[in-house]
Amino acid sequence: MSRTVRFAWQGFSLPITDDWRPAVISGTFREGYIRLEGDRESVIQVRWKSSKPVKALNKRVLEYFSQLERTAKRAKQALHSELDVIEEGLVEYHWHAGAKGYGRMWFDPEAKRVLFIERSGRGADSFKREARELFDQFESHTGERRPWSLLGLSLSLPSGYALSSYKLLSGRTTLHFKTRGAKLTAERWAFASQILSKHLLEDWAVSATGIKSKPMPDESGLKLSRGRKTALILHDDPNNQLLVLNAVHSAANEPQWDYFASI
Repeated sequence: MSRTVRFAWQGFSLPITDDWRPAVISGTFREGYIRLEGDRESVIQVRWKSSKPVKALNKRVLEYFSQLERTAKRAKQALHSELDVIEEGLVEYHWHAGAKGYGRMWFDPEAKRVLFIERSGRGADSFKREARELFDQFESHTGERRPWSLLGLSLSLPSGYALSSYKLLSGRTTLHFKTRGAKLTAERWAFASQILSKHLLEDWAVSATGIKSKPMPDESGLKLSRGRKTALILHDDPNNQLLVLNAVHSAANEPQWDYFASI
């Protein structure tokens, strides 16, 4: 049975059930795009772009409608669309052809970004209420900490950390970050029970992190430290996963246990 979690990326988060999967992720905090896919051809799209305050967002939505209309014509379908200007800097819309979608576009003055979010799916499916809840529970995060959460890995990192690369494999999620004075790798390994049936946690920690020192119990898990290298390993038994923070850092940037977070 699916459960509700939050997907968090590049300074925003939104509620999804854990059976949604990222199909496309691109960009940086300044500009980017994600596409999440669920079952029954269900799609959530989010676009964002750094911007000065924008008043005429309806023009951008109308340009999007033009793209949808061209796609519909190629499929020999008629596009029906409607745009509603809620207030200055906030518009909502919906469209339908063979499929249908509900969307919102707005300017976020704190993040100084224009954001677009859309929930779409099959024309015969009913998800208007779900789309409304998605829009209303969407959050921007512009404070000292920034959440990152997908595929079982949830983090709360200082906002100075920027994502440099990532790798999403079956059973293993890896995110690489950097900030001034530190490089940090966060990993989630699934199937912890299988791993620990073959290896002691201490031995596995040394192998997984490459830090050849004796793991020491510390607060919530194991800690390895040697010179400017520090790793924290958490066995999340209820979710059958191993979580790892592995950093090369200055004295001021040693990784902390509260970098692991549930949002």
